[in-house]
Parts: sequence; structure tokens; C-alpha cells
Amino acid sequence: MEKLNIYYNTKKIGILSFDSHTQEFGLEYLEQWKKEGFAISPILGLDENFKSHDVKNYVENLLPEGDGLDKLVSIFKISKSNKYALLEAIGKDTSGALSFVTDEISKESIFREITHEELSKRIKQRNQISIVVWDEKPRLSIAGVQEKLPVCKINGKYGLGDGALSSTHILKFDKQNDNLVLNEYTSLQLAKIAKLSIPNIEIIDFDGELVLEVERFDRIIIDDKHVKKLHVIDSCQALGFPTSFKYERNFGNQRDVKEVREGVSFTKLDKLTKIYAKIPIIMKVKMIDWTIINLILGNSDAHGKNISFFVDKNGLSLTPFYDIVNIFMYSEKYETTFAMAIDDEFDVNKLAAFDVAIHCYEMGIAPKVFNDSFKRISKAILKEFSTGTIVSKISKYDASFIVKYKKDITKRIEFLLEICEDASKIKKSEI
Repeated sequence: MEKLNIYYNTKKIGILSFDSHTQEFGLEYLEQWKKEGFAISPILGLDENFKSHDVKNYVENLLPEGDGLDKLVSIFKISKSNKYALLEAIGKDTSGALSFVTDEISKESIFREITHEELSKRIKQRNQISIVVWDEKPRLSIAGVQEKLPVCKINGKYGLGDGALSSTHILKFDKQNDNLVLNEYTSLQLAKIAKLSIPNIEIIDFDGELVLEVERFDRIIIDDKHVKKLHVIDSCQALGFPTSFKYERNFGNQRDVKEVREGVSFTKLDKLTKIYAKIPIIMKVKMIDWTIINLILGNSDAHGKNISFFVDKNGLSLTPFYDIVNIFMYSEKYETTFAMAIDDEFDVNKLAAFDVAIHCYEMGIAPKVFNDSFKRISKAILKEFSTGTIVSKISKYDASFIVKYKKDITKRIEFLLEICEDASKIKKSEI
């Protein structure tokens, strides 16, 4: 039986186990943590009335996906199916407050500085030399598919943190000249203008290579020797789903399987809110705004792993929103169907007033409330396009990108305004 100690910051709270013969996962909370702590996920309750696959799904959601997972497998020569061994390899600094280690957590503060010159060189060489390997150790501990590097930033200096230190920021890189850095920065800043909570972000120029620096919302810098971790989970972990269920149509949108909708959906998130949210009405309002902003900004890839929650003894509360990107600008390259349907519609171009109205009534809100929020948010975004500072800042980097971005968003707002207005007039009895 393989075992990993589970630490909440520097406090041991339980043991994760794995039987390589039966492929069974186990999780035991320490008795003291049962008395004073909380379940690390709603599906993994303190009563320990859960199954092996529940633990496995939680572990799987801590791991990178796509190319990141491929790199991890290549570095350690571990099978993709061996979730336990992969977690053991990167478990010291996962998302949230938990660490999974074979021994004890070091309380020593270790900071290995990375100079601007060294980091610039590695960023430029990342297609030849993996950006996640430093000093022959992987620094790939963030779930998701986009290329990124977790770093510790103390007193303005980048580095790698261990022991009482950990990563505090995430550096995200461009891919195939798609302007993803400018796109995500612009989209998140527009979301902020629309009153959505987002992480602190900045564009950093590493000798001509633009990088998005994202401050981790699950980290608090206490001083230059200590970083406190906050526990967070994504909605797949909250619902007990594997990563493949991050999309509502968990088998994809091919003709023979597109009606299978067992993954994360708005209705499942709404049910989660009602049961586990600290203040359900606040979470509901924020999720409505998030839905509207994703519609306006063309973020069709707003899936279950792109919405997360802080967890404590009092329940769940939403983290700042992240990974908001205008996917519709790349419709010739990427899939633009919704990750989660509005009623039964996954295609924004086919969205109708009745889809929006039914969606609202399913969520327990009046379509008029949705319409009022849509008008407020779209007005704020259009005002920023006319008089704000975001457009001028992005224009300095790439004027043609922001022109294309504005045109795409403005056209979609015009289309959706009419739909939301018509939806606001539909009564529940007419559904």
C-alpha cells in the first residue's frame, strides 16, 4: 500500500493511500482534523463515506492536462494512468492549500532566484527546452492545458520557492502567435470593469516576448520567508467528476454522442450553490454575471475547471474568475460551441430568446434580471471601448489585434441585446 501524507499548509490533516494491485484509492482524515477542520471537497466528507473513484477524481483534477501532462509523463517516465505516482511527483505545490508528500513538509524557507535574463532566455527557448524543468526538477503543478510556469515572486524578484515558500504567481505564454496573452489580459480587464472579481494580472515584456503574469488568489505572502496557502477546488472536484466531465457534453459534440450531457452544467452548479455556498444568493448573482460576460466576450471554453471555490468550515465561496479568453476570434482554428449549454443550445449563433428565458427560470431568476445585468455589463464594456485605457494600452502592443477584438465583441453585443430583451418579456407560463 502506497501512502502520501496530506498537509494543509504545514499541518498534517490526513493520508492518501493507493493499492497498486487493486488500483484502489483511499483517504483518511486525522481525528484531530475531523474535530477542527473541514472536508477538502463536498464529495470527500469528513464522515469518509466516499468511494475510491471519488478520491481518484479529486487527484486527477490536481494534475496538468494536455501537453503539460505529456511533459510530466515524459520527465518522470510515469504512465498517464498512474495518477498516484504523478501526484507524488508534483504534490508539494498543487492548486489550493494541500500538499501531498511521502515525508514531512519542510518549514525551512528556500528561495532560488531566477534573474530576468535567465527567465527571458528560457522563455525564448521553451519550444526546445521545457520551461517547466528547473535545476532538473519539474515545476509543473498547475492544472489545465495552457503552457504556464508557477513562480515565487518575493520583493519583485522571481524565483522558485520551497518549504515555507511556494509559488505565488503564474506566468502564461503565447501559443502559435494567437495573441493569447493580449486576449486574456483584455478579456479579464473588461470582466473587471463589469464588476467581476479577477486575479491581479499584468503583461510583462521579457525581451520582446509578452507574458501574462497572474497573481495566485490561493496564496498570501506573509513575509519574504513565508507564504500562506488558501484551499480551493474547481467545480469538477466539488461535484466529484473526472477531468473529462469538465464539459457538459462529456463525450464531445460528435453526432452519435452529443446528446450525452453528464458533465458540469449550469443546473449542476446551481444545485451545488444551493447546498454548499456560504451565501447562495451572492454566488448565484456572481455566476449570472460570469455567464453574461462569457457570452459577450466569446469565451465559449468556460468549462467546469474554469470556475473554482474557496473552501472552509462555513462552505464554498467563489474565487476570482480566470481563464477568460475570446475564443470566437479564432473560430477558424478552435471549437466555439459552448462548454455549458444555455438551456439546450450550445451554439451562440442559434441562441434564441426562449433559450435564455428557460435558462433563467431553471436557475431560479427572472429573465428581466438577466436582461438588466446584460445591459449593465454590455454598457460598461462599450464605454471602455470608447473612452477607457485598456484599448490604448493594448494598441501599443498590437493595434490590429484590438481593432479586431472590439469589432467581434461589439457585433455580438448587438446580436445578444435583442435576444435578452425579448427573453425578458417571456413569462414562465409560456415556457
